[in-house]
Amino acid sequence: MQVNPYHSTITERDDKLVAIASRVRAQKCLRAVLLLLLIPAIYNYVEFDMEAIGSQQLPGFVPHLFRSVNILGMVVGTLLIWKVGLRILEIFALGIRTFVGRRIEFTAWMDVFYGSITNAVWLAVPG
Repeated sequence: MQVNPYHSTITERDDKLVAIASRVRAQKCLRAVLLLLLIPAIYNYVEFDMEAIGSQQLPGFVPHLFRSVNILGMVVGTLLIWKVGLRILEIFALGIRTFVGRRIEFTAWMDVFYGSITNAVWLAVPG
């Protein structure tokens, strides 16, 4: 089968734009999920701080160490998920695809993947 030299590239460009748009939408939804889940995480940290660290039963520098490590962990974790969270999930999805869905077309696999991330916002609402 020969490639048609007069084949229009508009459909190829449109497919790429749709793929980019669905990835951007998934990125926005993942960040919205992160922000939604950050609220109970901060509340959990404050309650833990008041009960465990604020009880004045820990010696010397340990309360300051716990506070520093917990806050640093939340900030670093949030920034990592914000910046590379979708890329990490894409790597996992491609790894699963190599074992389970080799016969499925790559763009179809990624469309379903991005669609499931877009729907994940509703799963995060109960928190």
